[in-house]
Order: sequence, then C-alpha cells, then structure tokens
Amino acid sequence: MHNDEYVRKVYIKAAIALAMIVTVIMIVFLGIIPLIKYSGRPAFLDILVTPVDAIVTVNNKEMRNAVYEMEPGKYTATIAREGFETVVMDLDLEKDKTTGIYLSLAPDDGDWGFYEEIKNKQSLDVLLRLNNVDTDGKLWEPALKVTQENSAAENLANKFKIKAITPIYISICGTPANRMNCNAIHVEYEYSKKCGDKLCLVVKGRTKELNNEAWDEVRAELLQNGYSLDDYKYIYVWDAEL
Repeated sequence: MHNDEYVRKVYIKAAIALAMIVTVIMIVFLGIIPLIKYSGRPAFLDILVTPVDAIVTVNNKEMRNAVYEMEPGKYTATIAREGFETVVMDLDLEKDKTTGIYLSLAPDDGDWGFYEEIKNKQSLDVLLRLNNVDTDGKLWEPALKVTQENSAAENLANKFKIKAITPIYISICGTPANRMNCNAIHVEYEYSKKCGDKLCLVVKGRTKELNNEAWDEVRAELLQNGYSLDDYKYIYVWDAEL
C-alpha cells in the first residue's frame, strides 16, 4: 500500500517536471520564431500620404498614415483614393532602416481646389508638411524628402506661404491725412463662406467699394512680397470698423 502511494507521488512529480520542460521548450521555440522571421531586427515603414483617407495597400494589407514595423524584404504598395490618381510603387525594406511613403495624390480632374476646402483642411495640412511648409506658411524643419515629386502639390504649398506675411495692413490717405480721409485696408488669407468655404484672400476696407487706386496698392504690396493677386481667388469685404 505504501509502495503504491510512493509510485503515485513519483508519477505526479514526473508529470509536473515534464509539463514544465514542455512549457519552457514552447516559450523558447515561440521566442525563436520572430527572431528567425526578422533576422534579429525589423524594418520600418513610415506612411504619410494625402488625402488623409487614402488607403495604402502593402502586399494585400491595408494601412493608413502611421509607422509600421515590418519584416525586411521586397513589397508592392498601392496608394488609392476615389477621385484621385492611383500610385503603385515597389519597396525594398531593409532591417534597422525606415523607408517612407511620402506623397500627395493628384485629383483625377486636375482640380487641386479639393485641398483648399475647409472640410479637407487635414489633408491640406499633410500636403503642406510633405512640401516642408507649416500651417502658418513658414518653412518646416526638418525637411521631408517626398517619395514622388508633384509640381502641382508644390505650387499649392508655395501659394499657401502667403499665410506667413498676412495679415497685411495698407493705408491710403488723402490730404490732410486723418481717419476721415484715410482708407484702412487689411488683407488676410483664410477660409471664407463667401469663397465657398475655401481658402482665399479676404481684402477688407472702410469703404463700401475699393476703387482702382486701392486695388493697385493691394497688388503692389503683394508683388513686393513675391505674390500676385491674380494667383488667388479673392473677395472684398466692407468693414466700417477698421
């Protein structure tokens, strides 16, 4: 009877020991698989594309704007969004290195006004970042190197740089110069309902209408800063409080 109890205890201890050994082997084995798969170190894929709701498909896996840890190797990426041209590119991801997909999709109809609509402000912000311009129209450091050059996107970003010098204040005075004899003009670059909720130059003045002389002053001031009024959609707003 005592022998049977002893044998049972030995079996139990042996079973526990075996289970522990199997567990350790499984832990080690499962830990080795990722090491084998990534050869010790992963690659990284940094995605920053616009419009921001564009879908990036990498080897049948859908991705968005983010940084992903990837297995080193060759991939095919497709960047697509309804109403925009689709871009397909080959990627060669190397361990310990970050590969970027940095690009702005072009509208199918060639109308980049999409990016100037207030509802698409987030997409414009990314387009600006891709062209190294911040939301105040100033240069953004450090600079990004875009994956695919796009002159239209660059032109739009350059156009936005006017934000850095606005508001512009102009005074046109007669003689004698006093508040009653002066027209104060403010030029701002902002979203306006009068521009269809798009970005435009909003010219404000004290008079109900702006005469040709005043418009010439506005044009001259912009040209002095490297911008042309004709490159922008613009409106005039009467503001007697200026």
